[in-house]
Amino acid sequence: MSLNKMASIFMLMLVSSFSYAQEMLLHQATKQVRSSRLGSSTEYTVYKSIPDGDSQCELHMKVYISQGKTHHPLMALHGGGWYSGWYADGTDHLVSYEYLKRFLKVGDGTNTSYLIAVPEYRLVPNEEQPATQSNVPIPCKNASWEEVTKDVGDALETVYQFTAYNPNKEKIALFGFSAGAHLATWLAFKKPDKVSGVVILGAPVNFVDTNAYYTASSKIKSCSSEGESYNPFEDLLDRFISLNNTNAISQNSFPARAISTAGLPPFFAVHGMRDTVVPFQQSLAFCLALSGDSDWKTHVDNLFPDKTELTSEDLTQLVTQQYPEDLTPAEQAARTTQQTALNDIAKSLNIKCTPTRCMGGCGGNGGKYHLLLYGNHNDTEFECPPEDNECCTQESCKSRNKSFDELRMWLDNLYLMNAGAN
Repeated sequence: MSLNKMASIFMLMLVSSFSYAQEMLLHQATKQVRSSRLGSSTEYTVYKSIPDGDSQCELHMKVYISQGKTHHPLMALHGGGWYSGWYADGTDHLVSYEYLKRFLKVGDGTNTSYLIAVPEYRLVPNEEQPATQSNVPIPCKNASWEEVTKDVGDALETVYQFTAYNPNKEKIALFGFSAGAHLATWLAFKKPDKVSGVVILGAPVNFVDTNAYYTASSKIKSCSSEGESYNPFEDLLDRFISLNNTNAISQNSFPARAISTAGLPPFFAVHGMRDTVVPFQQSLAFCLALSGDSDWKTHVDNLFPDKTELTSEDLTQLVTQQYPEDLTPAEQAARTTQQTALNDIAKSLNIKCTPTRCMGGCGGNGGKYHLLLYGNHNDTEFECPPEDNECCTQESCKSRNKSFDELRMWLDNLYLMNAGAN
């Protein structure tokens, strides 16, 4: 037998034994989760361990399976500015099982059954606010942005590869809020062959433009004090990648990358216009680029002429083209520029607006874009207030929940389409 043939056989045996060992680890973890019937389980297992001197960082993944015979895999990534959001610090509410169960209506017998995986990932340092990481082990809170993205990539491989989680080798749907939405987008560009679709809420997806969009968004009336005296988006990015790291900024500026990238999965983007942490122009620019609009930057910039305020009420006026009679010549000129930009955007995304939200496409492969005219960054609760208040009105809340209902149906259809393709 030749040396080359012997080497090939040895490598095949090595790979097979490695796969078997990992499969056994997965089997043990899955038994642990299933034994508690998953609906109310808070158990989780280690999916990755990173040595760090005499200690190590163990990353956990919660796994939940709804009742039913067929389970489609979905991986949810938490927000928290890349420096918080772990189970240990109590801020994982935006990707907890109870949240996702309500969002996806898991187990109600009417929707697709899901296997939901919620992984931890290493966090970047936060020396200014150490309390946000007080319960996170030291080796797990000193990561670079490359290590953060590697962790979520490894988490995706875990869900995709292991038979107990994904017996039919389905592509994985991704769900992310805020920083988690950025990481979900990163994975869609990095591993498009393993991602069926991506849900992004309040997504920071364009690291090139920080000040430009924030200046306009900071003038939008918000029901919180977010962003009143500084640029939180720029501050968060500086912690995550350093604003001097031009290569990293380029890699994480997805509208520019989308223009020249083929084969991306469909996206469903939801953003609140009153978001003063991550400006809504971020996701708007991204969806324009996904739709093939090479002038996406011009169209988005012209929606906010320099130092011109645009509120939700102003946008409604643009949509209906019913303006106050007392506009000054300068205001009229600004409205004309904005109207032209809005018309161009509406044409590219096939946008239709109501007094509370605008809905359109996000790419030519079934993607969707919903702009909530009265939504802020953390506007992802389900209960509507008993009466209208500064933060939320009955009408805007019901309109927002309609977007969530449509998102759920989009996910269900996504799995049906992928099943047909397989």
